[in-house]
Amino acid sequence: MICVSVQEKSFGDCRAILESCEMAELRADLCRLSVEEVERLVEIRPNLIATCRIANSSEAFAREQLAAAIRRGARYVDIEIEAPDEHLEYVRTLAREYGCWLIVSFHDFEGTPSLDELKGIARLCRTKGADLVKIVTTAWNISDAARTMRLYDLQADGALFEGAAAAERPQLVAFSMGEAGKFTRLLCLKLGAPYTYVSAGASNATASGQYTREEMERLLSAENYPFEGFREFRRTTVAVPCSKSVAQRAVLAAALAAGESRLANYAPCNDIVGAVEVIRGMGCRIASDGTTLHIEGVGAERLGRCTKIETGESGLLTRLLTPLASHISALNGGAPVEISGHGSILKRNLHEAVAALREAGVHC
Repeated sequence: MICVSVQEKSFGDCRAILESCEMAELRADLCRLSVEEVERLVEIRPNLIATCRIANSSEAFAREQLAAAIRRGARYVDIEIEAPDEHLEYVRTLAREYGCWLIVSFHDFEGTPSLDELKGIARLCRTKGADLVKIVTTAWNISDAARTMRLYDLQADGALFEGAAAAERPQLVAFSMGEAGKFTRLLCLKLGAPYTYVSAGASNATASGQYTREEMERLLSAENYPFEGFREFRRTTVAVPCSKSVAQRAVLAAALAAGESRLANYAPCNDIVGAVEVIRGMGCRIASDGTTLHIEGVGAERLGRCTKIETGESGLLTRLLTPLASHISALNGGAPVEISGHGSILKRNLHEAVAALREAGVHC
């Protein structure tokens, strides 16, 4: 379900939005309408969340606005977690009397708390009588956003509200504000949120990173949204590209192992080809059928005599080969092995790699 946040200053503008949507949040603290106007709007769209932030108004104004919406039949009422106990008790009691769902909400406009803190916040919302817990954080990176989304896993496992029977666990709406968290406003629907918030238009956003109603409808349309029927994953196969750092390690490991190694998903690049040429010079036989590399390793104790190793511009290959070069030198009676490269590798600082070898007794 898409919930349109309404903050317009005129009754006519608010009414126009409510008449065109299935669900809306009326930000009474931003609209500043009269009690009579609030009541008329609820009559137009009963599937409405009545919200009035005390920080933007006053406790008396919020109580008046929310009471009017509840008595007229609003489906939900939203109280911030930091609201005074007396105010919360008044609204909660009235909501119970009129069959209105109580949302207890937490907003962090600075960042994202730890997962343990988020769990504690969710449980505090429940103890305050929430039928629905709303947790909104600010994401500065993907890790922040992912941490907020973890709450849905805990909800599904029953770990978020431990000790509470399934029927007593409140629903959860959790997502992140900010551009880094924008995707969570869409993802939360797939993870179990009953609705998500959008703005009426590009100039009507009530929070950062908010999609417009038009954008969200387009994302959820069958031709654009990557879930069939919005409920089932479309099964497909994804080919993960070859990692050059993993491939270089695998190539050297194949040289140290006696016998044939088959490295699948092979995709040649300068760094990987450089590693292949190095072990070819050590006596390994290599063949490729396009996507699989076949390496006949000679074994760690039978590496061929090798006096010069060229690593191109690969810093990783250079670092991996310094200890291997000392091993080859030992196999050949202490004969020196030279490692060389070109381009940007000549500006790399290899002091730590050299220091480690010297501590092991290697002359560099």
